[in-house]
Amino acid sequence: MLDCVRKYCREYNLLPQGAKILVGVSGGPDSVALLFALHSLADCFGVSLYAAHLNHGFRGQEATGDATFVQELCLRLNIPCTVGFADVPGLIESTGGSPQAVAREARFRFLRQVSEQHDCDLLALGHHLDDQAETVLLNIVRGSGVEGLSAMLPQSTGLCDLRIIRPLLNQKRSVIENYLATLGENYRIDSSNLKEDYSRNFVRRKVMPQLYALNPKVAESIIRLAQAAACDDAYLSSEVTEVWPIAVTESTDGMRIRVEALSSLHVAISSRLIRRVWQQDSSLELSYQHVMAILGLCGKQTGKRIALPGGNLALRSGGSIILMRACSTDPYMLGLTIPGTAVIAGIGTLSAEPLYHLPPDILREGSPFTAYLNADVQALDVRTRVPGDRYWPLGAPGSKKLKEVMSEAQIPAPLRDCWPVLCAGRDIVWVPGVRISELYRVKEMDRVIKLRFIRGGN
Repeated sequence: MLDCVRKYCREYNLLPQGAKILVGVSGGPDSVALLFALHSLADCFGVSLYAAHLNHGFRGQEATGDATFVQELCLRLNIPCTVGFADVPGLIESTGGSPQAVAREARFRFLRQVSEQHDCDLLALGHHLDDQAETVLLNIVRGSGVEGLSAMLPQSTGLCDLRIIRPLLNQKRSVIENYLATLGENYRIDSSNLKEDYSRNFVRRKVMPQLYALNPKVAESIIRLAQAAACDDAYLSSEVTEVWPIAVTESTDGMRIRVEALSSLHVAISSRLIRRVWQQDSSLELSYQHVMAILGLCGKQTGKRIALPGGNLALRSGGSIILMRACSTDPYMLGLTIPGTAVIAGIGTLSAEPLYHLPPDILREGSPFTAYLNADVQALDVRTRVPGDRYWPLGAPGSKKLKEVMSEAQIPAPLRDCWPVLCAGRDIVWVPGVRISELYRVKEMDRVIKLRFIRGGN
């Protein structure tokens, strides 16, 4: 196996000269074999190794034993090892997320921290050929599109922007276990991997053995399908990249997709475009049904909307479809100091910054979510709109009802009840997306307050 791993690492340049490699070690056979293989190859490639192990807080003394095993193994191999703990059960209870997803996010956060601590260049994981095949089968069962059939890559970027390498990706599980047996090395067995109520365990313990009985090389066959799918997906993704500047606009209320552009695309491109827009702001899964429903908004009137995972919305607004975060309609009022920042949970951030000695053209800045205010203002508040609100936008002949101003500014209706309104006393000073108040326009160019609104859940 070691010769195959060496060739694989050279072919894909997985171990560049001088790199610091962090190895994720659970104590199971895959990660232990990975650690031994990289330890044997480290001098040949001129790399240095570090190890990390996270106790997820699931299995009591068994998990503690895993951590001790990894620490003793690394001590024997003279590899620096960091062991961490995360209360994943507590995180699951507080967030409501799935155990697998929450554990994965906690693990990658920990690995990111250790990687930064040692200034590592790459994270090595023990994924192998059978993992690939199991993942493809699971994605088929879950109704994935072509992109879900794509194989894992020898190198990729994972959660928390970690650069990941997978030196064992072309090795079968049986080969890995034989390698450890040849070395006379032990490994830990995670008892949760024996439970067939987890989907992956069911596929691993029940489905794959049956498929191997039909075809001893079934994993390789599944991976060939995945590689072909990845090739097709790469081409279709490049088409999405090409149309992106024409079809998509990033705005503070959400990501806007031009209906005219979306309607002109083949569904293979338009569906991928929607998924990519969604992924800009959410890690949740978007089902095929949701994608088709969003495409269906192309034929709907302004104001039509559909609910999306996580309480989000897709809204038909004029010539666009907006994918937006939903926000609470509970009223709020926050103080905004100068300088200072007001964080509005689930909505965004408003900041105020005094500026001096400005160039004459500074007020030509084009963003509707940046504004400049007369520096005579002493105190500001941020609140939701209330009945009877009136506003006098800069350049308008007089004040108007705030709801009319918001409508004219195309602030989406689902956001108006929670949209920030910046006030000085009883006066409305600014509404993000609208011009500054006529009453608080800049009068002296050498003293102004810069206001900025950044949309985003917190």
